[in-house]
Amino acid sequence: MTRSAIAQAAIVAALLSGSGAALAADGPNIERVEARLFYSHSGSLSAPITPDTALWNVIIGEGDASEPSESTLVDVILRGEPGDYPPGVLDIVVTETRSGKVVLKRTSALGIFSAQGRFHVPVWLSDTGCTPLTVKASLRDGSSRASLDIPFHCGE
Repeated sequence: MTRSAIAQAAIVAALLSGSGAALAADGPNIERVEARLFYSHSGSLSAPITPDTALWNVIIGEGDASEPSESTLVDVILRGEPGDYPPGVLDIVVTETRSGKVVLKRTSALGIFSAQGRFHVPVWLSDTGCTPLTVKASLRDGSSRASLDIPFHCGE
């Protein structure tokens, strides 16, 4: 069996097993963007925010917040070849959803992927809870993009 045939067989096996190791042939990819509320009283984090998460008045612990929250941890999760240290740059831009005002820009070099083929890039957002935000993450070479809307709202 040639090296090429062995590599192709490994890719097919990875696809069938759901391990995601096949992504290595194309380089790293952004798997998803997650966000979690940081709880001010306990110092703990919420479960990942989903489209069903109620984010109304989280600054006072309302909605689905179990206690007050004024900060949010964003986690951009990348997949790639386990143990790989690929060249590449990740750009993260957070904007206010309504106005388009840029709240944060971050550029991060990719690091060494874990034995499970993952690499996490965290972003800490302060003073969150009332203004809806959009997080956009993209690999600088244009090969992978992902976004997340965080629909914060406050009011009576």
